[in-house]
Amino acid sequence: MPKRWRIQPHDPRRIAALERAVVRHFLAGWGDGGYYKEGWGASRVGTQGGFLSFLQALKVARGRDYLNVERTNASYVTMVPRCLLVLGPPGYFPYRSNMGPTYGNPEIGNIDQRSGMSSGGYFSEGFGAVADRHKPGLLWTYNHIFNADGKDVFDTYSLYPHRPMLALVNWPTFSGIEEKNPAEVMPLATRDRLYEFFAFRNRFSGPADVVTTVLIKLPDGTKPREVMVWGMNGLRLGFGEPQLGAAVSRWATAADGSGMLTAGRFSMVVDHSRASGADVLVATTGGGVPKLDVSKTGGRAAYTPLQLGEATVHVLSLHPEGKHPQPQVRGDAIVAGDQRITLKDGHLTLEKFTAR
Repeated sequence: MPKRWRIQPHDPRRIAALERAVVRHFLAGWGDGGYYKEGWGASRVGTQGGFLSFLQALKVARGRDYLNVERTNASYVTMVPRCLLVLGPPGYFPYRSNMGPTYGNPEIGNIDQRSGMSSGGYFSEGFGAVADRHKPGLLWTYNHIFNADGKDVFDTYSLYPHRPMLALVNWPTFSGIEEKNPAEVMPLATRDRLYEFFAFRNRFSGPADVVTTVLIKLPDGTKPREVMVWGMNGLRLGFGEPQLGAAVSRWATAADGSGMLTAGRFSMVVDHSRASGADVLVATTGGGVPKLDVSKTGGRAAYTPLQLGEATVHVLSLHPEGKHPQPQVRGDAIVAGDQRITLKDGHLTLEKFTAR
């Protein structure tokens, strides 16, 4: 073999080149809020194929820690997708992708999703590639959602021997770390500013949890394009498209994962306060008309379109026992239980809302 083709793994020039690729991966692949340009399917190729382990190696062997820093880019590669998981079984999450089904599907916990190099190892590798402050929350997600039935073996189902080895090295309980509810270690509402991806979760407790996600700057080919409201014991609802590509003019969140978002003419509120009487209340205006059949939700979802001035506001409520409020227009506001929603200067606003 010609000398110029020989690659020495310890060669500092090679390591420097690879580290430059890490930075590029975070500037053009992943954003700061855990979304990947080609969606969740292709993201696994860019993480499970060695990238997460390389981040860990840089930290341990080279003193280059991309994880325990203020910027969330590296740590959220693992944390945000895992914290979108809702209880199945198996665990599943609101899945968007630019690629076909061979790259993956929402049921991330299925054994057939975990045998390849670019699938599986989501926790055995992931624990080594998150900030120390996030490990208790990631452990809770594994214990209560990913492995809720207790049948998994430290996320080591794989054809590859490095996964069991990494589980032995990385598993938090082996070093005395105890689980914490993820809401204690990271916000329930997150934003990825590179792609304007927004995720709102009401809580981490069980199968009735709800995750709402919105993608504004969606790359070509991404499907689905709608607001996605998933959870509540298996519901997978689309709630109309936002104004794609629009500039975000407002973003506010509360400690309970509620949020208010405006991008161009599209505005949306997500209410987890239960002031309305619903577990989750979502309202949008200025986007696409929702196309959903709530008759197939077993009473867990109710949809009401309302006219507020010249604007149509779409209101979705979720409740595990079907105890929905009756939203109605009163004066200049939509009233649902003790919650009021107003529309001014293009912004939908929750009256009962305490910003973080």
